[in-house]
Amino acid sequence: HMPDSPDAYESIRKLFEEQGEWQKAIETIRRQMAGADTASSGALLVCAGDLYLEKLEDRAAAAKSYTEAVELLPDDRGLLTKLMALYSEGKEWDRLIEVLVKLADLVTDVKRRAKYFYTAASIVYRELERPAEAAGFYEKAQDCDLELRKAFDGLITVLNAKSNWDGVEQAYRRRIDLLDAEQAREELCHLWDGLGELLLHRLKRDEDALEAFEQAQRLDPDNRQRTEQL
Repeated sequence: HMPDSPDAYESIRKLFEEQGEWQKAIETIRRQMAGADTASSGALLVCAGDLYLEKLEDRAAAAKSYTEAVELLPDDRGLLTKLMALYSEGKEWDRLIEVLVKLADLVTDVKRRAKYFYTAASIVYRELERPAEAAGFYEKAQDCDLELRKAFDGLITVLNAKSNWDGVEQAYRRRIDLLDAEQAREELCHLWDGLGELLLHRLKRDEDALEAFEQAQRLDPDNRQRTEQL
């Protein structure tokens, strides 16, 4: 017969832990869950996961425990971060992406959200080799934080690799629309130049290219090389 009060369970569990009886400690946690509410059950599952991971070095069992806990505590960022580390070490990329997206949805700070989407994009592109999906995540990262320039660079890399020139053009034009003309003068100049090169060499649209170079020239009238080109 096991005790009814949570405190009694805690005492028994601590005793097993002091004796290094990790499996018995976990069994006690499982029994304690029977009478616990949702939040307490979630916390207990996290405890079990920690014991599996740190004491028994059983990553699969730890992940299972944490995943069960997420069902009960879907907004617990600390718990999702534990899962993120586990999936990352185990190279379980698809599961890691799921966790990153959940974390992105939970955080209110847009810069942190952008980083989660950027990380997801990099993994989807490099590890899972799904460029179209990666492009979507790079776009989301850019939308969250325009200053995260590497999100735009990543998007362009993915599109260039697929020779998706129309997509590259759209990405350039979209970023140009999003940036503030006063604050991002230098970058806008580079973007118009890049767009001009793309239109000229890849899309063979000379008039549109000329228009793009002229936009760059307006922002940077002292560029001799471009002046000569025009």
